[in-house]
Amino acid sequence: ISRGGAVGKNLSEGEKTAIAFTYYITRVQDGKHALADTIVVIDDPISSLDANHLFNTYALIKTQVGACKQLFLCTHSFELFSLIKDWAAEKEKKGTKEFEKWKDWRFYLVKRGDNTGSRIENIPSVLMRFNSEYHYLFGELHRFANGDPGDFDRLLTLPNVTRRFMEAFGGIMIPRNQGLVGKMDRLFADVVERERVWKFINQYSHQTTVMRSLTIPDVGECVAVVNACLNAVRNWDNEYFLDLESEIS
Repeated sequence: ISRGGAVGKNLSEGEKTAIAFTYYITRVQDGKHALADTIVVIDDPISSLDANHLFNTYALIKTQVGACKQLFLCTHSFELFSLIKDWAAEKEKKGTKEFEKWKDWRFYLVKRGDNTGSRIENIPSVLMRFNSEYHYLFGELHRFANGDPGDFDRLLTLPNVTRRFMEAFGGIMIPRNQGLVGKMDRLFADVVERERVWKFINQYSHQTTVMRSLTIPDVGECVAVVNACLNAVRNWDNEYFLDLESEIS
């Protein structure tokens, strides 16, 4: 790798990823094995890449290896997941002979467990229906508030889910560069409730201390905070809340 005739050193993680992925594509197409008979596995191809590389990477996968025998694609990127999901669904809907095999496409969620490993689960249906994480976050809060507490995994992640949803909601409804903390007084009229919600989502989602990271939030406290947040959305615009509720159901 060279830059202007000099050896390129100290490559960024993004540059390393791009080079490795490009090399991988050339190996898949080296002619030693027919692409139609080749199983292709791609693991997180846009890791450490800038956002403007998303569509280019997707285009390379689609055009250069899309006709392979079987494709396994792992990603942490919701945007790339949405692009691949739309690609698969589009080809299946068209029913083209070339992509007849897309009728067997599947999506799974790899859920991290303890130190012994992870487990593969069916992906939540709401993630398949929408190209937005927003509906998924609302669905998680709504299910919890309506009597589905889930397991300890949900309790551990609930403060973060609550914070992310409220940040998104606040960003949509109050498009000012204040961050969530600057919008809390408009979202929560009651000063006590406002402080309770803020401390809950801030303390538990940021893991401010070692002991805090080992603490499972109290179920009763979780219910109170989640209900307060959902009520804030309902009070802001009840019709908007009902539309969200209708979509996740």
